[in-house]
Amino acid sequence: MAGLCACFLPCCLFGRTQSRLEKPHEKPSSFNGMCCGWCCLSMVGCSCILQGLQRGRMRDQYGIKGSTFMDFLGAACCPCCGLLQEEKESVKRVESSGYQAPPAMTYA
Repeated sequence: MAGLCACFLPCCLFGRTQSRLEKPHEKPSSFNGMCCGWCCLSMVGCSCILQGLQRGRMRDQYGIKGSTFMDFLGAACCPCCGLLQEEKESVKRVESSGYQAPPAMTYA
């Protein structure tokens, strides 16, 4: 489903990922200000600016190695692939921050 969204409605996927980054414990909204911003910038071929900034924010928030140059390069060369990667990473991180199993029992 996300793959189709990345190809046909990339602005919605961008907005949903951004929503998940801002409010990880709420249901993400696909249609928001960031969705509109991405859509407007994509009309003039500059959506890679917002997407590169989002990738950098994700790297900082989740402690992922990388560089700002590679963030913008990936966003400019293949925005659909980048959006899908960002969506999957944010979903994985939100799901993993849910229930935390208690530590295993130890015997003294």
